[in-house]
Amino acid sequence: MIRHSHSMRVEHKLAVSPDRTRVLAVTRKASVERGTNTYEFLLLDTDPGRLASGQPRPPRRLLSFEGANDNNNSDPFVQEARWLDDRTIAFRARMEGAPFQVFTIDVPSGRLLQRTFEAQPVLSFGIAADLSRVVYAVRVPNPPYAPEDRSVVVGNQSFYSIGFGTSNPPSQRLRYRYAVNELGQRAPGRPLGDAVEGIAAPFMPNISVSPDGKWALIPRYEEARHLEWAARYPLMGETARNFGPALSLDPQGYFIRPRQWLARRNIVYGLDDASNRPVLDAPDDSNPGTPSRVDTMWTARGSVIVAGTHLPLPPGSTDPSRVASHVIEYWPQSGRFEIIAPLEARLDSLRPAPGAGMFTLQLEGNRQQSFERTTAGGWAPAAVPEPDPIDGDRLGYPLAAGWKVLIDQALNRPADVVAMDRAGRRIRLTDLNPQFEPSTWGRMSVYEWQDANGKRYAGGLMLPADHDPSKRYPVVIQTYGFDPERFYLDGSNLTEGWTSGFAGRAFLRQGMLVLALPHSLRERDEPSGIPGMRHDRAALMVGSAIQSLIDRGIADRDRIGIMGWSAWGEFVQNLLTFQHLPIRAASILDGDSNSLWALIVTTGHSDFVYRRFEATNAGMPYGPGLDKWIARDPSLHTDCIRAALRIENYGPSSKIHWDTYGLMRRQFKPVEKVVFPHGTHALGHPIDRMISLQGNVDWYAFWLKGEERAAPVIPKESTESLRQQYLRWREMAEFKKRDEAKPACRAVAAGKD
Repeated sequence: MIRHSHSMRVEHKLAVSPDRTRVLAVTRKASVERGTNTYEFLLLDTDPGRLASGQPRPPRRLLSFEGANDNNNSDPFVQEARWLDDRTIAFRARMEGAPFQVFTIDVPSGRLLQRTFEAQPVLSFGIAADLSRVVYAVRVPNPPYAPEDRSVVVGNQSFYSIGFGTSNPPSQRLRYRYAVNELGQRAPGRPLGDAVEGIAAPFMPNISVSPDGKWALIPRYEEARHLEWAARYPLMGETARNFGPALSLDPQGYFIRPRQWLARRNIVYGLDDASNRPVLDAPDDSNPGTPSRVDTMWTARGSVIVAGTHLPLPPGSTDPSRVASHVIEYWPQSGRFEIIAPLEARLDSLRPAPGAGMFTLQLEGNRQQSFERTTAGGWAPAAVPEPDPIDGDRLGYPLAAGWKVLIDQALNRPADVVAMDRAGRRIRLTDLNPQFEPSTWGRMSVYEWQDANGKRYAGGLMLPADHDPSKRYPVVIQTYGFDPERFYLDGSNLTEGWTSGFAGRAFLRQGMLVLALPHSLRERDEPSGIPGMRHDRAALMVGSAIQSLIDRGIADRDRIGIMGWSAWGEFVQNLLTFQHLPIRAASILDGDSNSLWALIVTTGHSDFVYRRFEATNAGMPYGPGLDKWIARDPSLHTDCIRAALRIENYGPSSKIHWDTYGLMRRQFKPVEKVVFPHGTHALGHPIDRMISLQGNVDWYAFWLKGEERAAPVIPKESTESLRQQYLRWREMAEFKKRDEAKPACRAVAAGKD
């Protein structure tokens, strides 16, 4: 059973003050009773003297507020919290029902100041070092048609945009404009140019403002130059092939417009007069893995270091030194630039190094390049100092006097913030979850196995405190991701918040074990976009895991369940349809699918759709690809599904798996669909999470153990609604008995090789 109170978690990466003596930690805690998430800003004392004595000051609460209607775990109500100087913290937040705005906190006094006043959400921001100006991106409403329109020509708009975009901004094509607000201005900001087309919402570019508040550098997506630059710059071409195929598939924009990625370049904005111009006539080397990277550093000479940019190419130039990305110094006042050096690989981030006049570039492949100012005023390569680690929460952020601060956790130990000295001595700075005790909740450990090809896997096996090794247990397989160094409560523990349906330790309390699978099905150095091959790997991974659990006497072969969220929803659907593994019950949680219905409803919505579907199903569902598509489309073989299937859809526009659901119902197969009208792909509202988590505990307890819950625990649940739930499921159990008595289906195999 799921408990009503949820764990407190650190919401973002830690933010270290410039003087290295204080750390900001933002936490979030859910309350099912109130239906809210509570956010807190905790100021942690990292003064080296007090750390050395083992007596840091207790955490100071700078800010606390409740977020109602906080529905999206991947889009929390507090974001981008960072120090501007030793007394000022800036962040974006939704407060008191308003859309995202920019705020600053004066740390000594605790005074909160709102810095933007927009009717639409602020999507990203930058603030001048003197705090005089804030530059930000604000969403522009972009509905597919006006409320008074009686018809609309669809064109290349998506099913989601037409069906839901009038009232649901996330379904609209993203448009935003930049604006600047002066200190003390309590009104919408002054626009910086016209509204621009964006890509998907997570890909907002970093906004870099000069210390004096006169200039801003902001990357801009350049659809008109995308194909030209992709043909001329190898790094840009690689990104276009892997992440931005829309314009190559459809240069006229007849059926798809770019949604995942486009070429982009830096634009310099004059904040006094709202002028703007490109820094260079060339793209940068970013990709969807680094959409908001820091690639600029302002200097005391009125210039800015710009890293990861290509250089303008003379007509016909193929000189390798010219087509590589570079780091340059640029003067916005005059538009002049000087080349510092070509980069050895694609840029991940730029970090000012300790000391004046020095910076370090973190490159792909964990390579680094550093540069320092010469006496002549130029730049020269320098020895790479010890930088702030990229994964600072795991490796630690440097503090003063050799200390560092990190988020300390393990598989069976919830996260807390600690300070650590050079000798490895740790001083705990928080105690966020004293209620967790592995002796009560059970333990997880690394579980290894191998498939028939000898490939080894390492997942996580969760056992109850009273586990009996002589007994075989029901096992629920949780897909999507396992990290052996992070706490595992529920969901995937690759990152925070992906908890939808994956009840984790709550299964242990019902006498069921949990096996968490590794995340990636992609081989090292393998090109993206070959999901058909990954379906075979998913079958090998899951099939060998089940067999290993059975062979070692851990699992009962007749009581195996599996859950798939997001991309793993597609893999689970195909496993249930084509592999005939001993899986008695399953859940697909807002999952993908490679069916014809999924292809149709995502048309116009994503660049990846056609390439992914064509790769998975060996063609398109017409002409020469038709027979192969029929062989691979799982919705055309629902007669093969024997598992009891729970399907969850999150939000009004989530429509995948309606075909599978309808066809299984028509065949009187055990299937239940649960729709969360206000949900999002990563459930964030505490009640939504409770319904999903407890609903899945109930589902597997019923199908794997024959158990029924009697006491209501979910808000608005009643004894009668519970009775109705089990009436439905008992009826499905009778359908399942009839289905199991039928001969095994013969999944169409033609064209699958």
